[in-house]
Amino acid sequence: MFLQVSGQVAECPEMDKNRPLYYKILLRPFPIIVEIGEFVAEPKQNMLVIVGDDSPISYLIRRYAERLGCTIEVQPATIEAAALCNSRPLAVIFPLVETLEACQPLAGGLANCDIPIIVFSSASDQLHTRQLGADYCLLHPLGYDNFSETLTIIASLRGEAGRGVP
Repeated sequence: MFLQVSGQVAECPEMDKNRPLYYKILLRPFPIIVEIGEFVAEPKQNMLVIVGDDSPISYLIRRYAERLGCTIEVQPATIEAAALCNSRPLAVIFPLVETLEACQPLAGGLANCDIPIIVFSSASDQLHTRQLGADYCLLHPLGYDNFSETLTIIASLRGEAGRGVP
């Protein structure tokens, strides 16, 4: 199977019609994620942790994560970094910049065990959020495509692509 994107042709593996997948098409200068059909996921490998679930955006995060086949674990802002490191989630999500500010020891501990931090922020808070230790900043308003793309990038960087990760 071949796919043409922006005038470039890339080769894809044949798609099993009974199990639609995501394909990562490597084109220069950037990789492109192409969705073919619906995503089929294995929840054990797709755990996301939300820290401080007191934000209205948490509902939207849950809906998007469930749509991608991810499981959600909610933890209080007082959780220890070692406990999260042992559970090895795909990512830790802070719905508010203020929650990340209050959890600086946790953010530092997550950096030591290579667990990405996702924070939802405004464009004006993006630099501050990065300084606090966020690996990925998703800007308001949160859209499904941005959320899905970020998780796909994280999964591919962690070497979990092709094992049921969005």
